[in-house]
Amino acid sequence: MPRLRLFKLLSRMISCRRQTLMTWTSILILVLIWANMHLLSCVTENSEQVPSNADIRRSNPSPAKRQQVRQFAPFEVESMKLPINPDKALLYGTRRQNQSELTIGIPTVRRNGVDYLERTLYSLITYSKAPQRKSMVVVVFMVDKNETWVKSRSKQIATKFPKLIQNGFLQIIHPHDQSIYPDFNKLKRTFNDTAARVAWRSKQNIDYAYLFSYSKNISRYYLHLEDDVIAAHNYYDDILNFIQSKSNTFWYCLEFSFLGFIGKLFRSSDLQELSEYILMFFDEQPGDLLLSAMKHIKTQWKDIRTEKSLFQHKGIVSSLTDKTQKLVDGRFKDSFGQQYSRKRFYHVNPSAVIDSKIETYSDYEPVHAYDLSDKYFWGVNPKQGDYFRLIFEGHQNISRLFIDSGEATKQSDMLHHARLLVSNSEIPCQNLVHITDFVDGDVDTRKSNISLPENIDCIVIEITANQSDWVIIREIAVFLPGESEKEAEKDSRSAQSHGESKILKWQTWKKQSKPKIRAPRFENGKLIIPGEIKNQYQRKQQFNDAIHQNNVHKIKPHEMVGQRRQNREHEQKEINEKLMQNTFDRKRGQANGVLPQLNDPKLSELWQQQNKIDMLMKMDEMAQKLRRNPPPKIQGRNVRVIHRDRKENMKK
Repeated sequence: MPRLRLFKLLSRMISCRRQTLMTWTSILILVLIWANMHLLSCVTENSEQVPSNADIRRSNPSPAKRQQVRQFAPFEVESMKLPINPDKALLYGTRRQNQSELTIGIPTVRRNGVDYLERTLYSLITYSKAPQRKSMVVVVFMVDKNETWVKSRSKQIATKFPKLIQNGFLQIIHPHDQSIYPDFNKLKRTFNDTAARVAWRSKQNIDYAYLFSYSKNISRYYLHLEDDVIAAHNYYDDILNFIQSKSNTFWYCLEFSFLGFIGKLFRSSDLQELSEYILMFFDEQPGDLLLSAMKHIKTQWKDIRTEKSLFQHKGIVSSLTDKTQKLVDGRFKDSFGQQYSRKRFYHVNPSAVIDSKIETYSDYEPVHAYDLSDKYFWGVNPKQGDYFRLIFEGHQNISRLFIDSGEATKQSDMLHHARLLVSNSEIPCQNLVHITDFVDGDVDTRKSNISLPENIDCIVIEITANQSDWVIIREIAVFLPGESEKEAEKDSRSAQSHGESKILKWQTWKKQSKPKIRAPRFENGKLIIPGEIKNQYQRKQQFNDAIHQNNVHKIKPHEMVGQRRQNREHEQKEINEKLMQNTFDRKRGQANGVLPQLNDPKLSELWQQQNKIDMLMKMDEMAQKLRRNPPPKIQGRNVRVIHRDRKENMKK
């Protein structure tokens, strides 16, 4: 008993200690949690305090340490911002005081033997109206490192478009500080690209960032283009209408092209942020991939673009050395509808006033012969004394004059009776001098070794006789001294028109011509005669009907199967001869000049072989039917054997 009491007492003591231990442990845990929270709050308060200048000095690395870091870093930008001075960067043009509606940025670089920039600018100017250009600014960014080329090329563009330079529509810029570019030989390779390609796309990203920073305060919206594209008709209104249609939709970037970085539109308020982002990862990815990632960061998960592209890529020679890129936007707006033949030069001509006395057909205006579009001038019934003339804004020294008329694929609608006149007097188009006559509808002073007088102010194409055909003036190219005379690249992307004049003159006219007469031929083992029925089902049905009609009169129901087999070959031969004779008689008028060729023994032999093949195929078909459903054995010998066996079995 005493032992039992002692055991109970010890168990009570142990249980009390356990409860006390758990209580003390809980208290200790709470104390530790409170201490941790107190320490965290103290650290947060200290971190929110502004560091003193002494702390900053202690935290800044030494110049030696800074130089050591620069040796390993290929590129360093202070606060990810490029040093841009708009006044120093501007080569030609004036900065407008009021904010415009749209800025179009075009980076351009020297290419090997070609230049697409003037055609791009010309399309932007031609396909926009004067009131629209007052709310637009086109920024041409010269990114080539060759300072001599940049100065000469900028001067040429400014000379071509002096009025647009003065009113602020066109601005030409160039980075005044070349230190923005790193050493491109120390960049890492990504996407398995070559070192040259990595350097090319990395520099392109820096150029984009610079252009974004320069253009951030010019207009309300910014549109990015390349220097080898052309614009569609009425592109400005289409852009503003599309922006208006997305007023209730969140967007960071709107797209007006399906290719690369072409036709991307941003709000100007987002340009600085986009510039810093591209600059941060300039050597990691190409620009279009960086833009795609940026759109996801801004929670624009899907591309927002127009149904039809407003800008078409026309360049073939890439800015990357030894690279050709034949990219075509299949949804270009101006590709739908009429297709026009390509021109030979697509040369940017001097400014001139165009006047024509020849009646204009539809929308084929005289200006199309002088501009960079794929269209042309089309005149109706030119008469003697009619003219087509160019009046220049100033006197021009012309080194070469090229005039092309007529369709590209046919010798029609050309200048059959015309001559070329020029004037170099003080009053335009006075004292005209005859230079040459048109030969095969064309004039090329370089090819004909013709020297033009100096200070020409007017060029006249005069019709010397009435012409029954209409006239197409496809291209007029006026070359000044020192300008490139290289022809445009010929590629298969621009469809050549075949007989386009006839199609447009008589749009409801359908060509009525006899069907092509084809000679007898074999198709799938069958000899096909012109005019013969090609539908095998109809031939078979016709054949079966003929057999049925003959069977009604010749084959009686009670006749034996063996007699049928004997007569089938003869019947089929007669039916084939009838079908052949009917076919010849019925189609003789339709196949005039072809059926008499069957008198040739070779064709007759082929025809007989074909008949034999058809007959054998029919016989084989009947044999297969008999194998599947054999007739009953009715021979007397078999019947007697069966009866004899039965009698013997009955006797047994």
